[in-house]
Amino acid sequence: PRCESRQLATVLLDLQPLGLLDEECLSQVRREVSARARARALRARDLVSILVGYAKLPSKLDERAAAMQPLLPGMIAALPECSPVDLCELLHGVAGAHLKSAPLLAAWAAHFQQLSGHCSAAQLSLVATDLAKLRYVNDSKGTFDAVLGAIHDITDSLEGLSVCHVVTAMGRIGLRPSQEAKQRTLLYRLEAQLLMRADELVPQGLSSSALAFARLR
Repeated sequence: PRCESRQLATVLLDLQPLGLLDEECLSQVRREVSARARARALRARDLVSILVGYAKLPSKLDERAAAMQPLLPGMIAALPECSPVDLCELLHGVAGAHLKSAPLLAAWAAHFQQLSGHCSAAQLSLVATDLAKLRYVNDSKGTFDAVLGAIHDITDSLEGLSVCHVVTAMGRIGLRPSQEAKQRTLLYRLEAQLLMRADELVPQGLSSSALAFARLR
């Protein structure tokens, strides 16, 4: 029997960690996903989950991108139906696959701007990391700077790992001349928060944070 759309996403996300998603199974899933996409039978949540599943495939980046690209027009059209959680998961999957699709990112930023106030501190920290990874920091909406601004207001609620995410994102991009004063204030707040939360980080997180702070001095 044919799987429902949500079950196709489940196959991708659940069978991969178990090592049960062989080439034949993946090929069948991709054919079915393509057919559903052409028929416009995939909901926004299904598209997000399937794209995240493709992003996690144990294959080369170009192969993952090839699987994801055909779904992008449908995903862009479905963005108004996405929740804040959907938008964060979508960006994380796209960043994991290093898929720098300008149309998708521009549309994503427009919808994220409307819903960002409903995101948690942890979600905002991951968004900052993913935008930095994609180098999507100069769009007309100032999305990256807006995310850092939102984080500034809730720094005291960040856990250690979230602080690490934000600091390493800033270290990857560097202080931006137009925002340097604001970002230095944020940096001081992050440093104080990290000192209180350092025991939550593994050595790798501490090392990454220290390196990022050193770059930003």
